Amino acid sequence: MKSKILDGVKVLDFGTYVAGAAISMVLAKMGAEVIKIEHPTKVDGGRYFLAVPGASAPDARIGAEIFSAANIGKKSLSVDVQQDEGREIVFDLIKQADILIENMSPGSMVKRGLGYEAVRAVNPGIVYLSSSSCGQTGPESFFVGYAPTFAQKSGLGHLTGYPGTPPSNFITSIDMRSATMSIGAVLAALFHRRATGKGQYIDLASQEAIAFNLGDCYLDYIVNGDEQGCSGNRREGFAPQDAYPTSGSDEWVAVSVSNDEEWAGLCRAMDRSELVDDPRFATYRQRVENADALDSLISAWTQGRDNYAAAEALQRYGVPSAPCLNSEGCFNDGYYRERGVFVELEHRQTGRDFNLSCPWRFSEAETGVTTSAPLLG
Repeated sequence: MKSKILDGVKVLDFGTYVAGAAISMVLAKMGAEVIKIEHPTKVDGGRYFLAVPGASAPDARIGAEIFSAANIGKKSLSVDVQQDEGREIVFDLIKQADILIENMSPGSMVKRGLGYEAVRAVNPGIVYLSSSSCGQTGPESFFVGYAPTFAQKSGLGHLTGYPGTPPSNFITSIDMRSATMSIGAVLAALFHRRATGKGQYIDLASQEAIAFNLGDCYLDYIVNGDEQGCSGNRREGFAPQDAYPTSGSDEWVAVSVSNDEEWAGLCRAMDRSELVDDPRFATYRQRVENADALDSLISAWTQGRDNYAAAEALQRYGVPSAPCLNSEGCFNDGYYRERGVFVELEHRQTGRDFNLSCPWRFSEAETGVTTSAPLLG
């Protein structure tokens, strides 16, 4: 049987909600032993975070849906670090740990006696990551924030949506992007420790993590003076590009064409080869200038077809396309089923539970977990 990439790595998780908790969740899926540490009564706020409006308040011992998703495969320790006995227990674990993760407000771990200097004193080799809204230093280090504020400060909100509308709001996906950047930093620090024997402290600002992914937009402004904005489903360099209605109720197919070869394939798929050289659409720039007319032609073809059938017909001609799926559609999608994306687990209190598998497959190692999120303590 294959081992897991992070077998033998021990993680202490002081993370909350998603941006912190998801870091160690992914590490757990790669084989790390993750111990989630919470105060007996001041628990991770994610345990109360309702994903379904109007649902009854969750049992804090079990946690809400988002908590279950972000804490799969972990163990749980309920302890008051303000008490001598509790602090002693935690420091015994720190001596054995490879990684410590926290995403509390800057200074919170220091107040608890668990700042980096105190932790390093008993375990010099530990990799200690602090994830916060605006970082541990600088003029905004005391600012509080959640995913929507990370997105807006990075500029992302002004890049998504339709012209003339307010900046778009974001929630969980932003937390996951911040967590992904944190995971990369933690693994790099582990690699560095293997080479040098030295642990280190990592200061990650979530809003910078989101900004990191928008570098081309900043560069466009710096070099060209262009300020990119909302353009709906259209984007410079792609024409046509949009979601087109299909035969089902509120069902759509996404089409994205980036060159003349794909454009010719789209015309052939629609049995409209004469459009290839139509003076309205023959070049990329002409397709951009006549985008409304082009979208109408494509919509007329897609409306009589199933969203999967339309995407498959386009793919046969080399046209990037896919059905637009909601959560139910993804869960029942044949691709996701075949690849084992949704993993069924048994929760000791709530029964059957599902979670997502890792999006990568290692040739020489296993990934995934066999246990659901832990009960408190």
